[in-house]
Amino acid sequence: MRCEEVGLEPKKICQHVLAGQDKFTPCVGDARQTLVVNEDPKLSVGIVYRCVPGLRCDVATRECIAPLPQGGSCNFSPDCTTDTYCAEGKCEAAVADGAPCTEDEQCKSVSFCSSKGQCAAYLSPGSACSGEIDSRCLDGACVNGKCTGEEPTGGSQLYCP
Repeated sequence: MRCEEVGLEPKKICQHVLAGQDKFTPCVGDARQTLVVNEDPKLSVGIVYRCVPGLRCDVATRECIAPLPQGGSCNFSPDCTTDTYCAEGKCEAAVADGAPCTEDEQCKSVSFCSSKGQCAAYLSPGSACSGEIDSRCLDGACVNGKCTGEEPTGGSQLYCP
């Protein structure tokens, strides 16, 4: 559940965010995107979808669809398969851990671009972490020196103000 400002004339509405299968609409994101917030009137509904891993949210149609393969024409990295990224309008192979990078999207899906300019693997849930910029947890936050495996919610809100 989320409380969101949506529509061309922004208004707050409560939305259920459910797992989106192939062709589900309207989608607001996927495994590689944070939830989309914008003025698209298609999102002014009570139920929206976050596409399941293996599918992407097409920003034009707001539909969960298959990602583009390596070599496909793209606009953004989330348009491409998990281990590819969009470079100059084409889906390119992501680089391996230890290889040079300038952005997270250039690295494989379970990696990020470290402050040293190299792809580095996210830490698994339960792993020791420091909370430093290059000590990133895969599915959540570093709490008391360990990756939690849960995304922090900051409290739940069941109504719209």
